[in-house]
Amino acid sequence: MNPASARSLMEWNAVSLRTITARFFAKPRTIFIVQCYAPTNDADEQEKEEFYQQLQKIVNQKKKKDIFILMGDLKIGSDNDGRERERRGLEK
Repeated sequence: MNPASARSLMEWNAVSLRTITARFFAKPRTIFIVQCYAPTNDADEQEKEEFYQQLQKIVNQKKKKDIFILMGDLKIGSDNDGRERERRGLEK
């Protein structure tokens, strides 16, 4: 990381083994980044529920003027089954 980028890091927080947040100074606003990895479908329902509740709390903590970026490995919805394999040409 170059020195200017290092100086722009205002704070970071390792929320859990699955989630980290960071806030960067960027004129004229700050950038709030959340990097996370959701539990797989095979995880128990309580683990998934706790993950998404924690993620919602993090999203609620962002400041109104923040540029917000959420990234990671998230599966949203239930209609994606098999699509990853289809995209890679493994299923027809």
